[in-house]
Amino acid sequence: MKGKAKVIMAITFWVMVAAYGCGGAGESPDPAAGQEPFETNASNVITYASYKAVGAGLSHTCGVTTNGTIYCWGAGLNGELGNGGNSSSNLRVQESTVNSNWASVTGGWAHSCATRTDGSLWCWGDNGEGQLGIGNSVDKNSPTRESTAATDWAAVSAGGYHTCARKTSGAVYCWGMNDHGQIGQNSYDYRYKYPVQVGTATTWKQLSSGMWHSCALKTDGMLWCWGYGWYGQLGYGSIGDKLKPAKVNADTNWALVACGREHTCAKKKDGSLWCWGDNVTYGQLGIGNVRGQKTKPVKVLTAITDWNALSLGQFFSCGKRKSGAIYCWGSNGSGQIGIGKETNPKTQPTKSQGIGTVMITGGSHTCAIKSDNSLWCWGSNASGQLGFGSIDTHSSYPVQAY
Repeated sequence: MKGKAKVIMAITFWVMVAAYGCGGAGESPDPAAGQEPFETNASNVITYASYKAVGAGLSHTCGVTTNGTIYCWGAGLNGELGNGGNSSSNLRVQESTVNSNWASVTGGWAHSCATRTDGSLWCWGDNGEGQLGIGNSVDKNSPTRESTAATDWAAVSAGGYHTCARKTSGAVYCWGMNDHGQIGQNSYDYRYKYPVQVGTATTWKQLSSGMWHSCALKTDGMLWCWGYGWYGQLGYGSIGDKLKPAKVNADTNWALVACGREHTCAKKKDGSLWCWGDNVTYGQLGIGNVRGQKTKPVKVLTAITDWNALSLGQFFSCGKRKSGAIYCWGSNGSGQIGIGKETNPKTQPTKSQGIGTVMITGGSHTCAIKSDNSLWCWGSNASGQLGFGSIDTHSSYPVQAY
Protein backbone atom coordinates (compact mmCIF):
# COMPACT_ATOMS: atom_id res chain seq x y z
CA MET A 1 0.00 0.00 0.00
CA LYS A 2 3.03 2.27 0.11
CA GLY A 3 2.52 5.45 -1.89
CA LYS A 4 -1.26 5.17 -1.95
CA ALA A 5 -3.16 8.14 -0.58
CA LYS A 6 -5.71 7.77 2.16
CA VAL A 7 -8.40 10.32 2.94
CA ILE A 8 -8.24 11.43 6.57
CA MET A 9 -10.84 13.69 8.14
CA ALA A 10 -9.27 16.32 10.39
CA ILE A 11 -10.98 16.35 13.78
CA THR A 12 -10.33 17.61 17.27
CA PHE A 13 -11.50 15.74 20.34
CA TRP A 14 -10.54 14.90 23.90
CA VAL A 15 -8.68 11.77 24.93
CA MET A 16 -7.77 10.47 28.36
CA VAL A 17 -4.07 9.66 28.51
CA ALA A 18 -3.00 6.85 30.83
CA ALA A 19 0.02 7.17 33.09
CA TYR A 20 2.92 4.93 32.15
CA GLY A 21 6.67 4.92 32.58
CA CYS A 22 9.22 4.13 29.89
CA GLY A 23 12.70 3.03 29.09
CA GLY A 24 13.72 6.50 29.85
CA ALA A 25 10.64 7.16 31.97
CA GLY A 26 9.78 6.69 35.59
CA GLU A 27 7.48 6.89 38.57
CA SER A 28 6.90 10.61 38.56
CA PRO A 29 3.34 11.59 37.61
CA ASP A 30 2.65 11.40 33.89
CA PRO A 31 3.20 14.93 32.51
CA ALA A 32 0.22 14.30 30.23
CA ALA A 33 -2.05 12.89 32.92
CA GLY A 34 -5.67 13.97 32.69
CA GLN A 35 -7.31 15.32 29.56
CA GLU A 36 -5.52 16.95 26.68
CA PRO A 37 -6.55 18.33 23.27
CA PHE A 38 -5.91 15.78 20.55
CA GLU A 39 -5.75 16.72 16.90
CA THR A 40 -5.28 14.80 13.69
CA ASN A 41 -3.10 16.05 10.87
CA ALA A 42 -4.60 19.17 9.33
CA SER A 43 -4.32 17.75 5.81
CA ASN A 44 -7.23 15.90 4.21
CA VAL A 45 -4.98 13.61 2.19
CA ILE A 46 -1.84 11.94 3.49
CA THR A 47 0.51 9.43 1.86
CA TYR A 48 2.97 7.05 3.44
CA ALA A 49 6.41 8.57 3.97
CA SER A 50 9.74 6.79 3.48
CA TYR A 51 11.89 6.68 6.62
CA LYS A 52 15.57 6.13 7.35
CA ALA A 53 15.62 6.63 11.15
CA VAL A 54 13.14 6.49 14.02
CA GLY A 55 13.07 7.43 17.70
CA ALA A 56 10.42 6.72 20.33
CA GLY A 57 9.59 8.17 23.73
CA LEU A 58 7.07 7.28 26.39
CA SER A 59 4.01 7.94 24.21
CA HIS A 60 5.34 9.61 21.07
CA THR A 61 7.35 8.67 18.01
CA CYS A 62 9.49 10.66 15.58
CA GLY A 63 10.92 9.58 12.25
CA VAL A 64 13.54 10.97 9.88
CA THR A 65 12.50 10.57 6.26
CA THR A 66 14.81 9.62 3.43
CA ASN A 67 14.79 13.24 2.30
CA GLY A 68 15.97 14.43 5.73
CA THR A 69 12.77 15.83 7.23
CA ILE A 70 11.43 14.95 10.70
CA TYR A 71 7.83 14.03 11.45
CA CYS A 72 6.45 13.22 14.90
CA TRP A 73 3.17 11.86 16.23
CA GLY A 74 1.57 10.72 19.48
CA ALA A 75 1.51 12.60 22.78
CA GLY A 76 2.27 16.30 22.39
CA LEU A 77 1.12 18.15 25.50
CA ASN A 78 4.71 19.12 26.37
CA GLY A 79 5.67 20.10 22.83
CA GLU A 80 7.49 16.81 22.16
CA LEU A 81 6.17 16.67 18.59
CA GLY A 82 8.15 19.82 17.77
CA ASN A 83 5.55 21.28 15.41
CA GLY A 84 5.06 24.52 17.32
CA GLY A 85 1.99 23.31 19.18
CA ASN A 86 1.06 21.45 22.33
CA SER A 87 -1.54 18.99 21.10
CA SER A 88 -1.27 15.28 20.43
CA SER A 89 -1.65 13.88 16.94
CA ASN A 90 -2.41 10.37 15.67
CA LEU A 91 -0.92 11.30 12.30
CA ARG A 92 2.50 12.71 11.52
CA VAL A 93 3.19 16.43 11.87
CA GLN A 94 6.38 18.06 10.61
CA GLU A 95 8.76 19.77 13.00
CA SER A 96 8.39 23.53 12.79
CA THR A 97 11.79 24.49 11.34
CA VAL A 98 10.95 22.48 8.19
CA ASN A 99 14.60 21.51 7.87
CA SER A 100 15.68 18.78 5.44
CA ASN A 101 19.11 18.02 6.93
CA TRP A 102 18.15 15.84 9.89
CA ALA A 103 20.32 12.77 10.48
CA SER A 104 18.96 11.05 13.63
CA VAL A 105 16.25 11.40 16.28
CA THR A 106 15.66 10.05 19.81
CA GLY A 107 12.78 10.26 22.29
CA GLY A 108 12.68 10.51 26.10
CA TRP A 109 9.79 10.62 28.58
CA ALA A 110 8.29 13.74 26.99
CA HIS A 111 11.13 15.30 25.00
CA SER A 112 12.89 14.67 21.72
CA CYS A 113 16.39 15.38 20.44
CA ALA A 114 17.91 15.11 16.99
CA THR A 115 21.15 15.71 15.12
CA ARG A 116 21.56 17.39 11.76
CA THR A 117 24.02 16.50 9.04
CA ASP A 118 26.09 19.56 9.99
CA GLY A 119 26.77 18.01 13.40
CA SER A 120 24.47 20.30 15.35
CA LEU A 121 22.09 19.01 18.05
CA TRP A 122 18.55 20.20 18.69
CA CYS A 123 15.94 19.30 21.31
CA TRP A 124 12.30 20.08 22.05
CA GLY A 125 9.49 19.19 24.46
CA ASP A 126 9.52 18.99 28.25
CA ASN A 127 12.41 20.94 29.77
CA GLY A 128 11.47 21.11 33.43
CA GLU A 129 14.77 19.51 34.42
CA GLY A 130 16.96 21.12 31.76
CA GLN A 131 16.89 17.99 29.57
CA LEU A 132 16.88 20.07 26.37
CA GLY A 133 20.34 21.45 27.21
CA ILE A 134 19.45 24.99 26.24
CA GLY A 135 20.56 26.72 29.47
CA ASN A 136 17.11 27.10 31.06
CA SER A 137 14.10 25.04 32.14
CA VAL A 138 11.49 26.41 29.74
CA ASP A 139 9.59 23.90 27.61
CA LYS A 140 10.00 24.25 23.84
CA ASN A 141 7.52 23.07 21.21
CA SER A 142 9.93 23.69 18.35
CA PRO A 143 13.47 22.35 17.81
CA THR A 144 15.92 24.46 19.81
CA ARG A 145 19.68 24.20 19.51
CA GLU A 146 21.65 23.05 22.57
CA SER A 147 23.43 25.88 24.35
CA THR A 148 27.00 25.25 23.20
CA ALA A 149 26.04 25.36 19.49
CA ALA A 150 28.67 22.70 18.79
CA THR A 151 28.92 21.11 15.34
CA ASP A 152 30.66 17.87 16.26
CA TRP A 153 27.84 15.81 17.74
CA ALA A 154 27.89 12.21 16.53
CA ALA A 155 24.99 10.59 18.44
CA VAL A 156 22.37 11.44 21.05
CA SER A 157 20.24 9.37 23.45
CA ALA A 158 17.29 10.84 25.37
CA GLY A 159 16.56 9.33 28.78
CA GLY A 160 13.69 9.98 31.17
CA TYR A 161 14.49 13.54 32.19
CA HIS A 162 18.09 13.66 31.05
CA THR A 163 19.96 13.43 27.77
CA CYS A 164 23.44 12.19 26.85
CA ALA A 165 25.32 12.63 23.60
CA ARG A 166 28.64 11.61 22.09
CA LYS A 167 30.92 13.87 20.09
CA THR A 168 33.05 12.86 17.11
CA SER A 169 36.07 13.16 19.42
CA GLY A 170 34.70 10.29 21.52
CA ALA A 171 33.79 12.51 24.49
CA VAL A 172 30.39 12.04 26.18
CA TYR A 173 28.27 14.88 27.53
CA CYS A 174 25.05 14.74 29.57
CA TRP A 175 22.50 17.24 30.86
CA GLY A 176 19.15 17.42 32.66
CA MET A 177 17.99 15.81 35.92
CA ASN A 178 20.77 14.55 38.17
CA ASP A 179 18.89 13.32 41.24
CA HIS A 180 20.65 9.94 40.99
CA GLY A 181 23.93 11.07 39.45
CA GLN A 182 22.82 10.27 35.90
CA ILE A 183 24.75 13.25 34.53
CA GLY A 184 27.97 11.59 35.68
CA GLN A 185 29.45 14.56 37.53
CA ASN A 186 30.26 12.75 40.79
CA SER A 187 27.59 14.80 42.55
CA TYR A 188 23.89 14.93 43.36
CA ASP A 189 23.54 18.49 42.09
CA TYR A 190 19.89 18.34 41.10
CA ARG A 191 20.02 19.44 37.47
CA TYR A 192 22.32 20.60 34.71
CA LYS A 193 20.69 22.83 32.11
CA TYR A 194 23.53 22.66 29.60
CA PRO A 195 25.88 19.90 28.33
CA VAL A 196 28.68 18.90 30.70
CA GLN A 197 31.38 16.36 29.91
CA VAL A 198 31.31 13.01 31.68
CA GLY A 199 34.85 12.57 32.97
CA THR A 200 37.73 13.29 30.60
CA ALA A 201 37.73 10.17 28.43
CA THR A 202 37.54 10.53 24.68
CA THR A 203 37.32 6.82 23.90
CA TRP A 204 33.56 6.33 24.12
CA LYS A 205 32.06 4.71 21.03
CA GLN A 206 28.39 4.04 21.91
CA LEU A 207 25.96 5.12 24.63
CA SER A 208 22.39 4.67 25.81
CA SER A 209 20.22 6.54 28.32
CA GLY A 210 17.49 4.93 30.41
CA MET A 211 15.00 6.41 32.82
CA TRP A 212 17.49 7.49 35.48
CA HIS A 213 20.73 5.87 34.34
CA SER A 214 23.08 5.76 31.39
CA CYS A 215 25.64 3.29 30.06
CA ALA A 216 28.40 3.70 27.52
CA LEU A 217 30.88 1.46 25.76
CA LYS A 218 34.55 2.33 25.24
CA THR A 219 36.74 1.44 22.28
CA ASP A 220 38.58 -1.10 24.45
CA GLY A 221 35.38 -3.13 24.78
CA MET A 222 34.74 -2.21 28.43
CA LEU A 223 31.26 -1.19 29.56
CA TRP A 224 30.49 1.52 32.10
CA CYS A 225 27.23 2.66 33.73
CA TRP A 226 26.20 5.46 36.09
CA GLY A 227 23.15 6.99 37.77
CA TYR A 228 20.27 5.18 39.46
CA GLY A 229 21.23 1.69 40.51
CA TRP A 230 18.76 0.46 43.09
CA TYR A 231 17.47 -2.34 40.88
CA GLY A 232 20.96 -3.49 39.90
CA GLN A 233 20.70 -1.88 36.45
CA LEU A 234 24.28 -0.58 36.63
CA GLY A 235 25.59 -4.14 36.65
CA TYR A 236 28.54 -3.66 38.98
CA GLY A 237 27.48 -6.39 41.40
CA SER A 238 25.48 -4.49 44.00
CA ILE A 239 22.67 -1.94 44.31
CA GLY A 240 22.96 1.80 44.76
CA ASP A 241 23.66 4.91 42.72
CA LYS A 242 26.93 5.66 40.98
CA LEU A 243 27.66 9.34 40.50
CA LYS A 244 30.26 8.75 37.81
CA PRO A 245 30.90 5.90 35.35
CA ALA A 246 31.46 2.53 37.03
CA LYS A 247 32.72 -0.59 35.26
CA VAL A 248 30.10 -3.26 34.76
CA ASN A 249 32.80 -5.93 35.07
CA ALA A 250 36.31 -6.60 33.80
CA ASP A 251 35.16 -7.98 30.44
CA THR A 252 36.60 -6.31 27.35
CA ASN A 253 34.37 -7.90 24.72
CA TRP A 254 31.22 -5.81 24.98
CA ALA A 255 29.90 -4.67 21.60
CA LEU A 256 26.52 -2.94 22.14
CA VAL A 257 24.44 -1.63 25.08
CA ALA A 258 20.84 -0.47 25.61
CA CYS A 259 19.15 0.98 28.71
CA GLY A 260 15.52 0.62 29.76
CA ARG A 261 13.56 1.93 32.69
CA GLU A 262 15.32 -0.06 35.40
CA HIS A 263 17.16 -2.69 33.41
CA THR A 264 20.03 -2.87 30.94
CA CYS A 265 20.99 -5.31 28.18
CA ALA A 266 24.16 -5.64 26.15
CA LYS A 267 25.68 -7.79 23.44
CA LYS A 268 29.15 -9.28 23.52
CA LYS A 269 31.42 -9.67 20.53
CA ASP A 270 30.60 -13.38 20.38
CA GLY A 271 26.96 -12.41 19.76
CA SER A 272 25.62 -13.49 23.15
CA LEU A 273 23.08 -11.30 24.94
CA TRP A 274 23.28 -10.36 28.61
CA CYS A 275 20.84 -8.40 30.80
CA TRP A 276 20.72 -7.13 34.39
CA GLY A 277 18.54 -5.05 36.69
CA ASP A 278 14.82 -5.34 37.41
CA ASN A 279 13.16 -8.61 36.41
CA VAL A 280 10.20 -8.73 38.81
CA THR A 281 6.75 -9.31 37.30
CA TYR A 282 7.69 -8.90 33.63
CA GLY A 283 10.77 -11.01 32.91
CA GLN A 284 12.43 -8.25 30.88
CA LEU A 285 15.87 -9.81 31.41
CA GLY A 286 14.94 -12.78 29.24
CA ILE A 287 16.28 -15.38 31.63
CA GLY A 288 13.20 -17.60 31.80
CA ASN A 289 11.63 -16.33 35.01
CA VAL A 290 10.26 -13.26 36.76
CA ARG A 291 12.20 -13.62 39.95
CA GLY A 292 13.93 -10.69 41.58
CA GLN A 293 16.63 -8.45 40.23
CA LYS A 294 20.13 -9.14 38.97
CA THR A 295 23.07 -6.93 39.91
CA LYS A 296 25.45 -8.58 37.45
CA PRO A 297 25.03 -9.52 33.77
CA VAL A 298 23.13 -12.78 33.26
CA LYS A 299 22.92 -14.54 29.92
CA VAL A 300 19.65 -14.28 27.99
CA LEU A 301 18.08 -17.66 27.22
CA THR A 302 18.67 -17.86 23.49
CA ALA A 303 21.08 -19.61 21.14
CA ILE A 304 20.89 -16.76 18.63
CA THR A 305 24.21 -14.96 18.11
CA ASP A 306 23.65 -12.70 15.11
CA TRP A 307 22.04 -9.75 16.93
CA ASN A 308 22.87 -6.34 15.46
CA ALA A 309 20.50 -4.04 17.39
CA LEU A 310 19.04 -3.77 20.90
CA SER A 311 16.36 -1.47 22.29
CA LEU A 312 14.62 -1.51 25.67
CA GLY A 313 11.23 -0.15 26.69
CA GLN A 314 9.72 0.26 30.13
CA PHE A 315 9.35 -3.36 31.06
CA PHE A 316 10.30 -5.17 27.87
CA SER A 317 13.31 -5.68 25.64
CA CYS A 318 13.82 -6.25 21.92
CA GLY A 319 16.70 -7.42 19.75
CA LYS A 320 17.07 -7.45 15.97
CA ARG A 321 18.95 -10.08 14.01
CA LYS A 322 21.03 -9.42 10.90
CA SER A 323 18.19 -10.94 8.86
CA GLY A 324 15.86 -8.21 10.14
CA ALA A 325 13.89 -10.61 12.34
CA ILE A 326 12.87 -9.02 15.64
CA TYR A 327 12.58 -10.86 18.96
CA CYS A 328 11.16 -9.34 22.14
CA TRP A 329 10.63 -10.39 25.74
CA GLY A 330 9.08 -9.03 28.92
CA SER A 331 5.76 -7.22 29.27
CA ASN A 332 3.21 -7.76 26.51
CA GLY A 333 0.12 -6.20 28.06
CA SER A 334 -0.20 -3.70 25.21
CA GLY A 335 0.97 -6.04 22.45
CA GLN A 336 4.42 -4.44 22.34
CA ILE A 337 6.12 -7.76 21.63
CA GLY A 338 4.17 -7.93 18.38
CA ILE A 339 3.02 -11.54 18.32
CA GLY A 340 -0.58 -10.83 17.30
CA LYS A 341 -2.11 -10.96 20.77
CA GLU A 342 -1.68 -9.60 24.26
CA THR A 343 -0.33 -12.22 26.61
CA ASN A 344 1.29 -12.70 29.96
CA PRO A 345 4.94 -11.61 29.99
CA LYS A 346 7.38 -13.54 27.81
CA THR A 347 10.43 -14.48 29.85
CA GLN A 348 12.72 -15.28 26.95
CA PRO A 349 13.12 -13.97 23.39
CA THR A 350 9.97 -14.51 21.33
CA LYS A 351 9.80 -13.87 17.61
CA SER A 352 7.75 -10.81 16.70
CA GLN A 353 5.71 -10.34 13.56
CA GLY A 354 7.76 -7.19 13.02
CA ILE A 355 10.80 -7.14 10.76
CA GLY A 356 13.13 -4.34 9.72
CA THR A 357 16.53 -2.88 9.08
CA VAL A 358 16.04 -0.41 11.96
CA MET A 359 14.24 -1.12 15.24
CA ILE A 360 13.39 1.02 18.27
CA THR A 361 11.24 0.74 21.39
CA GLY A 362 9.22 3.39 23.22
CA GLY A 363 7.52 3.21 26.59
CA SER A 364 5.16 0.39 25.61
CA HIS A 365 5.42 0.34 21.83
CA THR A 366 7.89 -0.80 19.18
CA CYS A 367 8.66 0.44 15.67
CA ALA A 368 10.73 -0.89 12.78
CA ILE A 369 11.75 0.38 9.36
CA LYS A 370 11.63 -2.20 6.59
CA SER A 371 14.08 -2.42 3.69
CA ASP A 372 11.61 -0.49 1.50
CA ASN A 373 11.79 2.41 4.03
CA SER A 374 8.22 1.88 5.25
CA LEU A 375 7.71 2.31 9.00
CA TRP A 376 5.66 -0.14 11.06
CA CYS A 377 4.72 0.13 14.74
CA TRP A 378 2.89 -1.98 17.32
CA GLY A 379 1.95 -1.90 20.99
CA SER A 380 0.29 0.87 23.00
CA ASN A 381 -1.54 3.50 20.96
CA ALA A 382 -3.43 5.42 23.65
CA SER A 383 -1.90 8.69 22.43
CA GLY A 384 -1.70 7.83 18.73
CA GLN A 385 1.99 6.91 18.95
CA LEU A 386 1.64 4.19 16.30
CA GLY A 387 0.94 6.91 13.75
CA PHE A 388 -1.70 5.25 11.58
CA GLY A 389 -4.54 7.73 12.17
CA SER A 390 -6.31 6.09 15.09
CA ILE A 391 -6.21 6.07 18.87
CA ASP A 392 -7.08 2.43 19.31
CA THR A 393 -5.85 1.34 22.72
CA HIS A 394 -3.16 -0.86 21.21
CA SER A 395 -2.18 -3.09 18.33
CA SER A 396 -0.52 -6.45 18.93
CA TYR A 397 0.65 -6.70 15.32
CA PRO A 398 2.56 -4.25 13.10
CA VAL A 399 0.59 -1.44 11.47
CA GLN A 400 2.07 0.96 8.95
CA ALA A 401 2.69 4.50 10.16
CA TYR A 402 2.21 7.41 7.84
